[in-house]
Amino acid sequence: PTKEHVLVELELRESERIARQLVRFASTGPDVESTLREAIRLVLVLEQRLGAILFKEFLALHFSQTRPADSGPDQQAVIIALAAAIERAKSAGGVDASVNATNSAVFFLLGLYALLTTTHQWPARGALIEDYLRGTSNSFDPKRHYGMAHYLMKHVWPAIGDVVVKGREAMDWLT
Repeated sequence: PTKEHVLVELELRESERIARQLVRFASTGPDVESTLREAIRLVLVLEQRLGAILFKEFLALHFSQTRPADSGPDQQAVIIALAAAIERAKSAGGVDASVNATNSAVFFLLGLYALLTTTHQWPARGALIEDYLRGTSNSFDPKRHYGMAHYLMKHVWPAIGDVVVKGREAMDWLT
């Protein structure tokens, strides 16, 4: 077996362990932000257990072209656990109805892994992770979606109108 095969086995074991802990945590009924925060905590505990070098190799595997073929995101235990928590919150109205739970879990974890891989020695790493958590949590809030759409509507529609008018003027000029 190659190094990548060993890392995949380690990932499988550790993601199943983290997923079990996340499912247990989510069964207490926390909101999505608390569940995401717990996922971050569990991954950071894994970092301490594995050590910086092995942990970085472990996370880098997610972005590697030499990663052995696997069954895709539906077979990743942590993704499944996070997606289930997001889906429960969506059913309860705490997450916008348009949110795709599986995609959101994948995006969250890949972003977290990228942050942890690249910021290991940064003094402000904790604040960066907190900001990432806050931004991700805010993106789920149904009330924030209306505010963002309203803001964009005020700016995008006039810009589209300008573009369409300019296009019409160009066609008039050409004919």
